[in-house]
Amino acid sequence: GSLLQQQEQQQQEQLRQQQIWQRNAPYRSRMKRHRVSVVLHGADLVPGMLCSSALSELVKDLERLSGAHITETAVRLGCIVISMNVWGDRVEAERLQSLTSGAAEDWAHRHGLLQSTANGPALSVQVLDFCSTPSLGPPPSQDKGRLAHTPATHLPRTPGKTAALRVPSALLVPPSTPSTPMVGQQQPVGVTIAFEATVTVPAKRGPVCGWLSHEHSPEEDPLGLPRLLASVQDRFIPVEVLHQQQQDGIQSGSCVHAIQASVMLPEDIATTTLGCPLSLELWDAGVLACCKTVLLLPSSCTAVLAELQRRQAQVTQGLLQCAAAGTRSGSTAAAAAAAAAAAAQAGLADFIDDLAEWLQCSQQLAKQQQQQHGQLL
Repeated sequence: GSLLQQQEQQQQEQLRQQQIWQRNAPYRSRMKRHRVSVVLHGADLVPGMLCSSALSELVKDLERLSGAHITETAVRLGCIVISMNVWGDRVEAERLQSLTSGAAEDWAHRHGLLQSTANGPALSVQVLDFCSTPSLGPPPSQDKGRLAHTPATHLPRTPGKTAALRVPSALLVPPSTPSTPMVGQQQPVGVTIAFEATVTVPAKRGPVCGWLSHEHSPEEDPLGLPRLLASVQDRFIPVEVLHQQQQDGIQSGSCVHAIQASVMLPEDIATTTLGCPLSLELWDAGVLACCKTVLLLPSSCTAVLAELQRRQAQVTQGLLQCAAAGTRSGSTAAAAAAAAAAAAQAGLADFIDDLAEWLQCSQQLAKQQQQQHGQLL
């Protein structure tokens, strides 16, 4: 009798979990998000050769051809590397790859940026899907001891298939409190924000490195070390790996690095009253291997981050409960509940990513309106 009663209670709990997750339809994003990397190779090429009108021309060409929005365009030295965030509801990665290769080649020809190189193509293009990160971890610890002139497939090196990057979905920007510099010292500009991440790369690839200047360009690194780069609102910013601990990967031939890193946010980002996306790139073997977005929230949005963390905790707990129930019983009801909980987890990550891109588009529109208003005066 007691055994039958326990089975009935388990079935009722499974049914309750299924009803909870199926009652609330998960968020489903209509948008596709991609990171486009255009590399112009040539010993004499420097970003200073790109005027703002030339870059705007490339952006307009890609938006017209793809029907998507380019929400960020950041340029850095490494020959010339142009990284763009593309956000739209119609474009797929394969089509965007073809469109970008053709448009970038024509654009580079018009501006005299294609140079003959002995070691590879004059222009290479990569298009990667932004991978959602269904994770909203606690604030990072302050203890440092803890934890296509030719197609883009024709690249000199290929990243490992096991490359992956896991970061918090959202971070709170600490309030900017400028201090009085000591005699002989310069006033630091901006705010440093720390975060924890998990980087998976092929075994024996070497430690994960950051990016501080053009001297750390990953596409020109002869060792092809894993390297973490960051950009925010059309500029690359310094990334420093403060600490890392190597672990064995679950997949054969992979290695997991639990790292603590920091980025230096420019002063205008640190003092903004609106949130914005922080784009993270993981380069491996000289090629862009993975990309993620983190929603940066101003210090006034503590309650927003707390609500997102509370929701994430609910989703994660529900997913674990459903998985445990399915393991015990193997019933179709438990499997359906687990699938619904997983969809809710992915939906929350998509919602945060879309929110970050919407905030970015809103600020771009406001800036354009200000510029047009200034021209009329």
